[in-house]
Amino acid sequence: MSALICNRQLVVITLLAPLLSCGGSGASNKPGIDPGIASAKAFELLDKNSDGLLNDAELQGAPGLAEGKSRADTNGDGQVSQEELASRIKSWNDSILRLVGPELEVQFNGRLVPGATIIIEPESFLSEWIEPKTVSTNEHGKCTPQISRELPGMNMGYYRIKVSKEVGGKERIPKKYNEQTQVGVEFCPDRPSEEYQLIEIHLGKKSRRR
Repeated sequence: MSALICNRQLVVITLLAPLLSCGGSGASNKPGIDPGIASAKAFELLDKNSDGLLNDAELQGAPGLAEGKSRADTNGDGQVSQEELASRIKSWNDSILRLVGPELEVQFNGRLVPGATIIIEPESFLSEWIEPKTVSTNEHGKCTPQISRELPGMNMGYYRIKVSKEVGGKERIPKKYNEQTQVGVEFCPDRPSEEYQLIEIHLGKKSRRR
C-alpha cells in the first residue's frame, strides 16, 4: 500500500505595493527599457525550439516572466510571443506611474522568517536597464526594497526572488529558492487592486509517493 506524503516546506512572499506616481518630471527617471531589444534578448535566451513562442517549459527559464505570463499573453493562447512581450514592456514605459513600492513578507514552513536575505534580481534580459537589490527581513519577517532614499520603490519589471537564511553557519532555505531559484514576480501597476499589489508566492516540495 502506498501513502501520499506531502512535505510542506513552504515559502510565502507577500508584496503589498502602493503605486508611486511619476509626479512632474518623474517619468524621465524610468529606466527606459527598449521593448524591442529586451524582448529579442528574452527570445534568444528562452525560445529553445525557435518557434517564436514561449511555452510553459521555456518560461521556467525566467520565473519572473512565468509569473507574469497571464498579463503578457493578450491573445489567451497560453504562450507568449515576442510581440506580446515587447508590448508588455512598453506598457511599463507608458504608465503614468514611476515605481511600485512593494513590502515583502517572508514565511518558511508557515512561519515568518526574520533576518533572511532577499535578493531581488531582474531577469537577465532586463539587466541592462534594471539593477538588483538586496534587502533583509526585520524581526517581523518583512522588508521594503527601494531603489534609494530618493526613489522609495522598485522599477516595473520581471524579477527573480532569492531567499537565504543561515542558522549556525548553515543555509536553511533550499537551493531552489535561492541560488537556483524558481521564484519570480512581475512588479507592475495593473493587478486587481487599485491601490496595492498583493502577491503570494507559495513554494514547497511536490507531493510524492513512497
